[in-house]
Amino acid sequence: MGKSRTVTVTVTKTGTEVTIGLDKYDGTPGIIKVLGSLYEKGTINVLRGKTVQILIGGALGATVTTDTNGRYRYTFVASTGRYSFQAKFPGDASYAPDYSPLVVGEYGKIGTSLTIDVNPTAGRSPLSVTILGTLTRDD
Repeated sequence: MGKSRTVTVTVTKTGTEVTIGLDKYDGTPGIIKVLGSLYEKGTINVLRGKTVQILIGGALGATVTTDTNGRYRYTFVASTGRYSFQAKFPGDASYAPDYSPLVVGEYGKIGTSLTIDVNPTAGRSPLSVTILGTLTRDD
């Protein structure tokens, strides 16, 4: 009978890199567009069909899947406020998990001012009045 030996095998997963960014504001009120990509770490090899989690304020906000180019998109409907976003690739049987850096998006209503002029302000009845108004953005 032969002797038995214990052999230690170390299996490593391929490293990954998940990116995140916020698309430029397109004029749609209350919308913040989150986008990014998933790669094998240190390469330009994209990972297709992989699950990416979108964390909003540290909590799971959405789960998306990378497309054939390794990219993902998520449209966040925002109330007025400031939001932190982070992408998380949880890993799988072949690939190690990764977190993106935090990015911050802000959505706020644009302030406005309304000025109204009434002319004339006094007179005898019947009085014809002209009302002019100017609405301006405060930014």
